[in-house]
Amino acid sequence: MSRLSKGRNFYIQTRYDKELKQNIINLYKQGESVAQLAREYGIGYSTVHKWI
Repeated sequence: MSRLSKGRNFYIQTRYDKELKQNIINLYKQGESVAQLAREYGIGYSTVHKWI
């Protein structure tokens, strides 16, 4: 039985370019909320929060 069939979760780390990160930071500084930015860009809340 493989590891995947035993119910273990494996995550692929996604890399985001510096331009996207900077754009999100700028939008946050203009008043957008972390939650709104995460939803809008399809990025996890905790990831966006780390960038801010």
